[in-house]
Amino acid sequence: MIKPVLLLLIAVTLLQPCFSEETSTKKFTINGELKCDGKPMKNAKVMLVSIANNSNFKKQKIETELDTVKTNSSGLFTVKGEIDVLYEVEPKIYVYHKCRYPWKCQRKDPYDVPDDFFIALEKNSTYTMDPIELAQATHQVKIVC
Repeated sequence: MIKPVLLLLIAVTLLQPCFSEETSTKKFTINGELKCDGKPMKNAKVMLVSIANNSNFKKQKIETELDTVKTNSSGLFTVKGEIDVLYEVEPKIYVYHKCRYPWKCQRKDPYDVPDDFFIALEKNSTYTMDPIELAQATHQVKIVC
């Protein structure tokens, strides 16, 4: 009877780090600044998402919203997130705005967060993006109504 209990105790001890919240999830903060023609872009919606590949379906990605904020009067924003480092995820920032777009709808521009930041991710890391000029659309810009 002692042998199975001892084996179970050893297994739990060895596997505990795999399921520990401290080792499997990492919290992070991303700061940024948005401009439109060089001026602060206030009240733009900034959404931080985590994109994971779905192993059950080829080329299907699962997108999870981590945080959504509006820029302040200076065009500054801070989004916060938490990712599970046991899975391969691709964090991305979407900016919804009307810079140089006078119609009812908004532009949705995606911005990548560098892989280097997440490779070296510590428990509570902060990344500051370079200022983003929204007058220059990204290649993947979409119109959202």
